[in-house]
Amino acid sequence: KRLWNLLQWTHTRVHEASRCDSKKTIEMRKKKSELKKLQDELWELCKQITRRRYKQFDDSYRCFTCGAFVEVPHTGHVITDSTCSTEMSYSLDNLRLQCYACNIHKSGNWQAFYQKLGKEYIDNLIKRNNESKGKKYDILWFKSKVQEYKNLDK
Repeated sequence: KRLWNLLQWTHTRVHEASRCDSKKTIEMRKKKSELKKLQDELWELCKQITRRRYKQFDDSYRCFTCGAFVEVPHTGHVITDSTCSTEMSYSLDNLRLQCYACNIHKSGNWQAFYQKLGKEYIDNLIKRNNESKGKKYDILWFKSKVQEYKNLDK
């Protein structure tokens, strides 16, 4: 009987603790989902702006790195998304249109970016990336960036 009481007591304590955690988890999920929505909205704006900037006169798209005509272009990062800071992930200076092969199979085809944009441009991006790496970007930063990019549409 003692063992049974101990098991019940332990179960109750664990259940209460998990209930408290679930409230915190729900709050965290709400915050994360709001942040995630802003990140998604900002990325969509980045793609739209990049496509408008680099659309050809005949309304076609060309891969910036290999020059191939592209029906549905990818938005590629000069400094790859896996190594760049949050700020540089959404920086229009760091984005160009690419074909699937260059963006995915060639990991952005960095050598072609380097040749076409030049050492000075790339060095400037790398400097900005290093300066902004490791910084925390809160919801307010994402909201202001979304608003800034929406104003570019006007």
